[in-house]
Amino acid sequence: MTTVDAVRASACPHLAMGVPDATLSVLLVDACAAPLALIDRCGHFLRVNSAFLRLTGRTVGDVVGADVAELLPVEGVGQVIDLAQRTAAGRPVEPPESLWVDELGHRRRVAWTFTGAPSGRTPVYVIATGVDVTRERLAEASWRERAQTDHLTGLANRTALESALAAHLEPERGTGCGILFCDLDGFKAVNDTYGHSTGDQVLVEIAQRLAANVRTARGDVVARLGGDEFVVVLPGCGDLELRAVVPRIERAVARPLRLDVGLVRVGVSIGSRVADPGDDAAAVLAEADERMYRAKSARKERRAAAAAVRPDGPAAGPADGPADGPAAGLPEG
Repeated sequence: MTTVDAVRASACPHLAMGVPDATLSVLLVDACAAPLALIDRCGHFLRVNSAFLRLTGRTVGDVVGADVAELLPVEGVGQVIDLAQRTAAGRPVEPPESLWVDELGHRRRVAWTFTGAPSGRTPVYVIATGVDVTRERLAEASWRERAQTDHLTGLANRTALESALAAHLEPERGTGCGILFCDLDGFKAVNDTYGHSTGDQVLVEIAQRLAANVRTARGDVVARLGGDEFVVVLPGCGDLELRAVVPRIERAVARPLRLDVGLVRVGVSIGSRVADPGDDAAAVLAEADERMYRAKSARKERRAAAAAVRPDGPAAGPADGPADGPAAGLPEG
């Protein structure tokens, strides 16, 4: 005697009740936690389970007889049947997704699969099954954000910068952009004197100042390339507007930094470049970098000349700001 036969032969009161299979099937479907819907070949809902009603916030009267395109992310019954046939044939299918917001404002993203019933080339009915993929999509978004974010400053990283430049310089659809290549002056002195922890404090504070001095509403991007190098991308920015941004950023960076070791001051050297659609992103970034180094060299020459005419003055003047200010990278007294 098999296990099944043994069960049937036992005095199980539920088996003895002889509940019709159809009734059991309805109970099974209705108890399923996944949203389920039975759709006819005309594209109308014939039956849905309780999970479907909870998801959509509708009643049975609202749903039964309604067109499939009203509640599911499909254009019509033709797409539903096509998806079911492709699934039956073992062909790759990208389940369409829909976003639902409940009465409390909670958002759920649901992916839908479609299975023909009976299975075959021409199904009489199609069963739609919803799978909650909210956690997966949130995890993917978090992963993408981490992959494009500098872990120390929270700014965009090199990957995000390259993506932004590619979009703005796309030959057919881009609008061009202004680029500011920024390198801190005096940062090495801070790092060497007070250690990397203080240096990290400087980078975080400077990152916040850069982000506060761009056009957030117009999609400006501030990225950290690494070390003390930052790049600002200003979409649709022309030469005059770009030049006006430079002194604003210089002043923002030059303000004293209140750190654990006291007040510290650094400066910034900036190379600017206006890039047009079709320009090579790597080339324009390299040119802005070269212009930054020329600006840094010119600044050093001016400081050296100032020190030469003031032999009793400090060995190096401020990286930015008033001529009588403290030297870059040194704490203020």
